[in-house]
Amino acid sequence: MTFSSSVPSGKWYFLETPRARVAEMRILITAYACDPAMGSESGTGWRITSGVARHHEVHVITRSHGRRAIEAALKEDPTIRLRAHYLRPFEISKLKLGWIAYYLWQLRAALLARRLNRKFRFDLCHALNYASWRVPPFLWLLRIPFIWGPFGGGQNTPSGFSATLGVTGCIEDGARGLSQWASRFDPLIRLAMNRASRLICINSDTQRLVPPRMRSKVLRMFDVGVEIPQLSTRPDSDEITILWVGRIIPWKGLPLLIEAMALLPQHVRARAVVFGAGYDRGRCERLAKRVVPGKIIFHGEMPPERRLTMFEGADIFVFTSLHETSGTVVLEAMAAGLPVIMLDCGGNSEIADGRAIKVQVSDPKRVPRDIASEISKLYGNRQRMIEIGADARLFVSENHVWIKRIASVLSTYDEFVV
Repeated sequence: MTFSSSVPSGKWYFLETPRARVAEMRILITAYACDPAMGSESGTGWRITSGVARHHEVHVITRSHGRRAIEAALKEDPTIRLRAHYLRPFEISKLKLGWIAYYLWQLRAALLARRLNRKFRFDLCHALNYASWRVPPFLWLLRIPFIWGPFGGGQNTPSGFSATLGVTGCIEDGARGLSQWASRFDPLIRLAMNRASRLICINSDTQRLVPPRMRSKVLRMFDVGVEIPQLSTRPDSDEITILWVGRIIPWKGLPLLIEAMALLPQHVRARAVVFGAGYDRGRCERLAKRVVPGKIIFHGEMPPERRLTMFEGADIFVFTSLHETSGTVVLEAMAAGLPVIMLDCGGNSEIADGRAIKVQVSDPKRVPRDIASEISKLYGNRQRMIEIGADARLFVSENHVWIKRIASVLSTYDEFVV
C-alpha cells in the first residue's frame, strides 16, 4: 500500500492493519530519546524505531544513555533488524542549557549520518525526536528523502493563568514565549522545513507555524501510542477517587484541581490522588493542605513498568495541563476506561475530541468551578461515568494503540518506495 499525498491536511491519518507488503528499505532514524527501559519520549523512540525495524532495515542514531537497554532488547528479540549508533550529548543540562546540548547533538548526528550514508546508502532518513519544532534536524545534509516529525511545541499557555503558574512559572512561561517568537526567525528551522520531504505535525497550533508555501508537505499524526490494559474491578463505594498524573511543574496546572476540590458540594464524597514529581510539588502540597486538608494524597513518580497500575481504583481522571503537545497520559486514562475531564487547550484537546469532558479556558477564574461542576455531575450519575469511560476506551483501542501508530509511520515511508 502506498501513501497518498492527497490525504486531507489537518485530519488524523491511520493505516488499517494488517498492512500490505511493500518493498523493503534501508532507513536511518535519529532519535535523541530512545530507551526500551524508559517511558515518555524515550519509550516512544524505542517503540517506533523497533516497530519499523520489523519491516525495514533500520539504523538509529541515539544517545549513549540507553545503550545497555537497547543492546539487551535486541539480543532478546532477533526479529528487530535494528542497528544502533551512539552519540554522547554534551553534559551541560545542569546549567539549564539542555536545549543547546540538544541543538549541538542534532548537528553531530547529521555529520555521523553523512558518514554512515556513504557506507550504507540509505533510502530514507527520519528525524524522530525530541518532538519540538524549535530545534531543527540537519539530516537534509544527506540529500536523500528526509522526514521530520512528529513534532509539536507550537501551543501556548492561555492568557490569564498567572495565579496558577506562580512567580517561577510565569517567568518560565515568559521565557518560553520569547523562545517561541525568536524561533520563528531561525533560518535553520526554515531551511530544515524547506528541505524536508514530509513534515509531520502533532497538533494544529504547530501546523500553523509551518510557512504557508510548505504546508502541502504537512501530515498530521499523533506522536505516541498506548497499550489497552485489562480492566480492574473498581470498588463500589460512595466515595470517588479522582486521579491526576504528571510532572508537578507550573504549566501542568495542578492548583486548578486543588481549587476545584475545595469547590465541590458537601454531598460529593471525593478524594484526589496525585502521581508525579517536580519542583512545584511543595507549593501544591501547601495549597492542598490549606484549602482541602486530607483530601489530596501525593505519591511520587511511578516506575514505567508499573505505570498502568496508577489507573486501578480511580473513577475520574482530571488533566489540567495548560499547553500540552499531546498528553500521553490522557490516552492511557481513556484506555483504562476512565472518564476524562480536561482543559480545552493544547494538542491533547484535539486527540480526545468528542471523547472527553472539556472545560473552557476563556475565563481562568471559572476553570476550577467548572471542573468541580463536571465532577459533581459524574458523581451524581455513575452510569454516565461508566458509559463515557467505555466509549473512550473503545476510541483509543481503534485509533491510538501502538500497532496503529507504527503503521501510520510505515505508511508515510511507503511514499518513498521506488
